[in-house]
Amino acid sequence: MSESLLTIPKNLNPKVPQFARNIQDVYVVASKILGMNFFYHYTDHSIEHSKRIINYIDILIGKCPLSDEEKFILVCAVLLHDIGMQAPSYITDEIFPLEKGFSEIFEEVREKHHEISYKLIIDSVKLDNQNRTDLGINKENEIFIDAIATVAKNHRKLNIKEIKERPIGNVKIRLKLLCALMCFGDCLDITRDRVIIDALNRINIRNEHVFFWYIHEYITGLLLENNMITIAFTFPKKYQIEEKLVNHIRINVEDEIKKHYNIVHDTFLNNQILLNNEIEFDIDYSDAKKDMPEILKKYINMLISRKEKDELQIELFKLGLTKEMEDPNVEIDKFLYDRLSYKEGHYIERETHLKELIRGLQGNKNKVSRIILFGGIPTIIRKSAKELSKWLIDNEKSKLFICYESNDLINNRKDDLKEDAYDNHTNKEEELLKRKTTDLEVFRNYFEDELGPNLRQRICFIQLLEHLSGYVTVNGTEIFFTPLLHKRSSETFTFTFKFEQKEALDVVDYMISKLPNDSSELIRELELIRTELKNKYNFL
Repeated sequence: MSESLLTIPKNLNPKVPQFARNIQDVYVVASKILGMNFFYHYTDHSIEHSKRIINYIDILIGKCPLSDEEKFILVCAVLLHDIGMQAPSYITDEIFPLEKGFSEIFEEVREKHHEISYKLIIDSVKLDNQNRTDLGINKENEIFIDAIATVAKNHRKLNIKEIKERPIGNVKIRLKLLCALMCFGDCLDITRDRVIIDALNRINIRNEHVFFWYIHEYITGLLLENNMITIAFTFPKKYQIEEKLVNHIRINVEDEIKKHYNIVHDTFLNNQILLNNEIEFDIDYSDAKKDMPEILKKYINMLISRKEKDELQIELFKLGLTKEMEDPNVEIDKFLYDRLSYKEGHYIERETHLKELIRGLQGNKNKVSRIILFGGIPTIIRKSAKELSKWLIDNEKSKLFICYESNDLINNRKDDLKEDAYDNHTNKEEELLKRKTTDLEVFRNYFEDELGPNLRQRICFIQLLEHLSGYVTVNGTEIFFTPLLHKRSSETFTFTFKFEQKEALDVVDYMISKLPNDSSELIRELELIRTELKNKYNFL
């Protein structure tokens, strides 16, 4: 049961009584409409979903005050944005062809419910009393109806450039900002509150929809704090060995949030809403969590396999490594088996590869003389300063090279990922970049503070200024290369190749070509590696 009154959080609660009272009227009507739950086999689109979105938006706008008019428009839009999911009577030739079957209409209503919501809101004042649905918006506030309908509609398929801003009465309304908040707030409501997983026993829906139900079920929390999004996953205990499955779910969520963030990014920055583009994940496992049906796991594994092959074929072609294959489509599986870092039948992703590198240092005295981390210094490395220090102490001839990307390179790749790249980076953008570089500074300072001068001489930090097509890890004379898939820098779901013979020498040349002129010590080390590789493989 919904509460009799909506509790409006502080940053969204209008001070003008006329607006505050009317929001409660809209809340009562929206609760009844959304309570019908006509399309029950989709995730929660009830009034509780709207209330969670309101709470997320309240946190987002902490330092971005809205006018009372903007608060009224936004809260009403959030309350009404999903009413199109409960309006089958609006299925007319204007939206859907009448000859479609009922199951097809289910899918199309889901796909176009934002448009139906828009039409319902407009018609609530446009049509005569007999033919319209009263949504609770008072006569004196009907001046805002177009804005409410526009914001509600743009919770899906938002194109900021198409949003036109104009004053309403004598008040400026930041319609682009309101649409951006609506869209991103809706995207953030992804926790298990959106599903009752046992209901799947009573309904028959396609695997792709069941998959999204289980994604929600495994997300046990989402926290917006200190400009950071943290997502907590709790998987069944048995999934501790299902690394690919867990990563696929995590990346599915990460990509969806980043896709929406890229859409609203500039609008947020222009209105002092700062949000770190990197998402933190807290992953745990529990015996109490329900396992996926086997048929669903097979479906997901099929998706993973298809994605791996598609992405790898693109990247191998870019690297020129498919030239030696007579038929890349036929031979790609053999190529993967031969070239990728390999363990227990699973291709190792970069994060796993780096974890194994750190574990391999323990008790490996005098066996590895050098480690070179070339680009993309991830969390797993930054958190391993103690292990790397111990390795340096235990191995008198060891050397550690940390080659990290400049802020400009990080910024440029982020622009490449955005749909609408921009040229001028503002002070607000620089503030976000500081958050990304702080951990690296802490990592560097640890060695400065903990190690003596002799040991510090065996650590070299080098800032890279050239664009990278991939990251390299050198462990002794073993060379691992991680191509950047679609210029993406996240270590999750990126594939790490172990290169040998001629290809290993090519990677050494690649590293030398990307180094700044003042990197003589590392260049000497790479020339030494080149000589060692030639001797190892009997090259002239």
